[in-house]
Amino acid sequence: MTEVCDNKDNNCNGVTDEGCDDDKDGYCDATMTKTAVTVTACALTPAASLVGNDCDDTTKNVNPGMTEMCDGLDNNCNASTDENCDKDGDHYCDKNLVTVGTPASCNLGGGDCNDTAGATGLSINPGKLELCGDSLDNNCNGATDEQNASGCVNYFFDGDQDGYPINSSQCMCANNLQSLLYTVAQNGALLLGGTPTAGTTLDCNDNPAAGGADAFPTHAEWCDGLDNNCVTGVDELCDKDGDTYCDSAKVTKGLPTVCTKGGGDCNDSVASVNPGATESCDGVDQNCNGVVDDNAANWCTSGAGPLSGAANNATVACTAGVCQVTACAAGFANTNGTALPCNVGQTGCSDGCECNVNDAFEPANNTCPGVQLAPALGNTLSDLGNLNMGGGNYGQKATISGSLILGTDNDWYYFYAADAADYGVNLQYDLYTVRAWFPSNPTSAVMEVFRGSSTSQLCPGSAGANAVQFQNGAGKPAWFTPTPSGYAAPSSSTPAGWNQVCCGDTDFWWYTSGNTYRGGSYQFSNALSEYGEFPCWSGDSYDTGNCQAYPNNGSNCYNAPTTGYAAYWYANASYIAPNAYTGHGAFPYGYDLRRCADDSAWYAIHIYRPTGTDAAICAPYSLEVSNGLYPAQRNDQGRSGW
Repeated sequence: MTEVCDNKDNNCNGVTDEGCDDDKDGYCDATMTKTAVTVTACALTPAASLVGNDCDDTTKNVNPGMTEMCDGLDNNCNASTDENCDKDGDHYCDKNLVTVGTPASCNLGGGDCNDTAGATGLSINPGKLELCGDSLDNNCNGATDEQNASGCVNYFFDGDQDGYPINSSQCMCANNLQSLLYTVAQNGALLLGGTPTAGTTLDCNDNPAAGGADAFPTHAEWCDGLDNNCVTGVDELCDKDGDTYCDSAKVTKGLPTVCTKGGGDCNDSVASVNPGATESCDGVDQNCNGVVDDNAANWCTSGAGPLSGAANNATVACTAGVCQVTACAAGFANTNGTALPCNVGQTGCSDGCECNVNDAFEPANNTCPGVQLAPALGNTLSDLGNLNMGGGNYGQKATISGSLILGTDNDWYYFYAADAADYGVNLQYDLYTVRAWFPSNPTSAVMEVFRGSSTSQLCPGSAGANAVQFQNGAGKPAWFTPTPSGYAAPSSSTPAGWNQVCCGDTDFWWYTSGNTYRGGSYQFSNALSEYGEFPCWSGDSYDTGNCQAYPNNGSNCYNAPTTGYAAYWYANASYIAPNAYTGHGAFPYGYDLRRCADDSAWYAIHIYRPTGTDAAICAPYSLEVSNGLYPAQRNDQGRSGW
């Protein structure tokens, strides 16, 4: 019996359903009979079918369940071979179908990416050339208008996209450049044929990771460690003056080797001008901050400036590029040159305000009564401080150094001059000799002197002891009547000045220790300080031995009693008739009948510079005040009218 596909061994050969599915694809051979059951050997054939449905049971890829392939077979057993494999008839099989070899239906193979019937389908297949500009994949390689397509142009590689290529080209469609970093060359001229056209400049740095975007032939040279303009050399002309700062006219990035301190050099031809420079006073912006001579006054007085050391003494400015001394600090003056404000270079200006106008007593000695002198001597000058009647020095003195640099300055000093007990018994000798003078006086200073019985009577406006004594002649000895020629009492109209005993002098004396007549006429002295107490009397006695000291004294001097002298003299007053000042009697004009009085007093000395001598002179004066140090001067001392 013939084998039937029915899950039985019909021919009793020990094999069930042999020949039913020889290619083992699950479908029963179409040449075999089967029963209406599901045959295990070819279960994919419908159970109701009475014959198999595999049209080629020798080929596994042929059965009703297969998709038609392009291989010259009826793969799906529909009685048609390679249907729809080449719908456009270009001999290329549709890429959506499996093509095996070169079947008769598409003898050029498969891969047709557009197998649509019609002109478009015919123009697209793997055998076609890619065409530029149609946005189609003409050759079915999966790319559109790709490199080397028909109509392509050679473009050169521009890796940093700066518009300048290197000598490496590809033929590409103009509508497909951006993805490949190939660009048009300089000025829009195409680079053709694989070689740059004549005159085209290539990029010297096309690496974007190495700054290539900032390096191409028309790029300005920057200061960044790159050859930006593709001219031989890196950072050329960035630091022409060699001060390690780059020219401000160039772009500087970071701290390149050529200018390790950065950019911003506003004058790259002068090494002393850069952002790190100190601003000096010269009309130049040294530190390149855009401001000329800003804070340059500090430089004027620095170690580098022309006024070094003058900063503590003066106000300094930088004006129009020149250091200028505009004013002196308090207590200082510019005494050796041009009046302020002055420019450096003018006479006496370069050392600023070189003169310290303050002395050791400022400001205490600026107003009356000022500073007390002779503190080392107990603040008192005594006329017997160092008695030496042999003609040497005696008394005491004090010497100070002061300053009247400016004509507006005033110095005041005061001291107490003590009139000690007078020397001798019969020869009563008053040593009281007060002197104030300038051993050194470079500023032409003068003094006015005030005398009083206390410090409260020293300053202008007070009435001192001398004013009380001599006011309008009150208190004068009787023999002062009439007033001797040349003597004038202080004016009653200026009582505020009665304590002033000297004005405008450089050598002041007040003494009572010498005789006071002068010249052959024995006129009285014109100075109140010179009426003298020599000889003087401490009681009612007189030493006739002194008569010989005076010319033409007559016998009355010798006949005068040694006691009761005052009564004797007043009883013989006719000897001093008004016009008989010479050659009469024993009256020692101007000093006889004077007590050895205590002339101790306070003195205030006002030192100033008269109008016309106010030019600044940087030199101190020295002032000496003394009592009993110098012998009394006997002629023309003091000032007339005082």
